[in-house]
Amino acid sequence: MRKESFDVLVVGGGVVGVGVARDVACRGLATALVDRGDFASGTSGKTSRLVHGGLRYLQNYRFGLVRRAVRERDLLLRNAPGLVHPLPFLIPAYADHGPSRTLLRFGLFLYDLLSKEKTLPRRSWLSAKEAREREPRIAERGLAGAGLYYDAWTDDSRLVLAIVQDAAAAGAIMANHVEVEGLLHEGGRVAGAQLRDTIAGASYEVSARFVVNATGVWLDHV
Repeated sequence: MRKESFDVLVVGGGVVGVGVARDVACRGLATALVDRGDFASGTSGKTSRLVHGGLRYLQNYRFGLVRRAVRERDLLLRNAPGLVHPLPFLIPAYADHGPSRTLLRFGLFLYDLLSKEKTLPRRSWLSAKEAREREPRIAERGLAGAGLYYDAWTDDSRLVLAIVQDAAAAGAIMANHVEVEGLLHEGGRVAGAQLRDTIAGASYEVSARFVVNATGVWLDHV
């Protein structure tokens, strides 16, 4: 990292940090990102790999949250088809316990309704016989049918690396194995950071108009 002054310095190489770096770099701002480890080596590389719209939040009437999550899922499916893939889910309904068939069908109807882009196959309802044919190991006693719907999955680390490449192509300096030793202050505000290359051992200062702390659970340690 040779340049000593940036518009934006992002700390943290997870999906949030690299996404911020890509966004501001694409807007023409001089951007740098540092991570003390490797990209996606923290939480962003240890996810469930699901890219979902939050179906379960419908039961708490959080329609706005589900709408936003579905919109973001659909954007990823459209913009990164080589990295984000459709994934089918089967939810069984039983006559003697759990959500009723009517409730499940209505929930899946709402879930489809909140997705305007229709990037995934529409939901469908399977009879008990069809559900058993599709999933032979499903519990059969009291089975009243099953709802089939789609969300998506991704390789979380590869997705992060793809965003890193996009950010670099837009002019951002993306540096892993560079840790923040301390923040620089000027006039009562953060004005940059003292950095250390953990491989070469060299320390240096960089100034920035804005410093974004995207370190997730390590937020308070920067």
